[in-house]
Amino acid sequence: MRPTLLVLACLSSLYGQTLSGTWCALSNAQDCVTIRQSGESLQVSFADGGRAIGEGVGWTRNGRVVVAYRRLD
Repeated sequence: MRPTLLVLACLSSLYGQTLSGTWCALSNAQDCVTIRQSGESLQVSFADGGRAIGEGVGWTRNGRVVVAYRRLD
């Protein structure tokens, strides 16, 4: 899960751009974070080895991302 949090931290610098999309680890294309954005609202899904391991909700404002997530496993 640590690489996922790093991805979110990097995305927080994308001021004024949508964060919607799917990003996967270079070392394993099944370790992914998927973000759906509607305005300032975010829905986030985390997968490890293709298996859903977490989901979250949050918001983005002024170039910052805040997501609260819970583990599913």
